[in-house]
Amino acid sequence: MLPYEFYKLLHVGSLFFFLAGATLSFFHPLNPKWNKILTGITSFLIFVAGMGLMARIGVGHGAAWPLWIKAKVAIWLFMAIGAPVLAKRARNHQVAAYFFMLFLATLAAWFATFKPFE
Repeated sequence: MLPYEFYKLLHVGSLFFFLAGATLSFFHPLNPKWNKILTGITSFLIFVAGMGLMARIGVGHGAAWPLWIKAKVAIWLFMAIGAPVLAKRARNHQVAAYFFMLFLATLAAWFATFKPFE
């Protein structure tokens, strides 16, 4: 098993690349195909690294997830699916939708840092 620090770096680094790709999705007029691939791969890496982090902090297979992890997974799902959809469909509200995505990423970081509902 890889060390905790590896999963943390992969998780946070992938998040940076995902947010960079989401930024391009919202504000680049063409949204190139490579950007869609980048956001898809980084979204997957965020999930994989998150599962690795869960294993490293002691959440076992089949164990109930704490509420803060469920909230982070829900935010991740919404961002992974919602960011590309909002970038394409909400052209009139792209700035508001983009800042909403940044708010969700910050909220997920808050859940990971403070672990409420534990």
